[in-house]
Amino acid sequence: LDRAEIVSKLSALADETRLQILQMVAKNGEMRSNEVMDALKLSQPSISRYLGQLTANGYLQERRVNGAKAYTLNRDRIEKTLKAVSAFLLD
Repeated sequence: LDRAEIVSKLSALADETRLQILQMVAKNGEMRSNEVMDALKLSQPSISRYLGQLTANGYLQERRVNGAKAYTLNRDRIEKTLKAVSAFLLD
C-alpha cells in the first residue's frame, strides 16, 4: 500500500465505534446489522454508515441472510493493513 492507501485504511480504524464493531464481529463470528444496532444502541442510519465504511475498506465482508445483511471479519485485510503500516514505518 502507498501512503494515501495507508491513511485511508487507518482512518477507517480510527474510530471507537468502528473498532467496537470489529471486535464484536470477531468475537461472534458473524453478526447481522440489527444485532450490531441492538448491542451498541445506535440508530439504523448510524450503524449502516459504520458498517458501510468498514465494508468499503474491506475489514468486513457482507452477505445476505434471509433478507438481512450479515457481516464477518476479513482477517486477511486486517493483517495486510497492519503489515503494510509496519513496512511503511520500519523499512
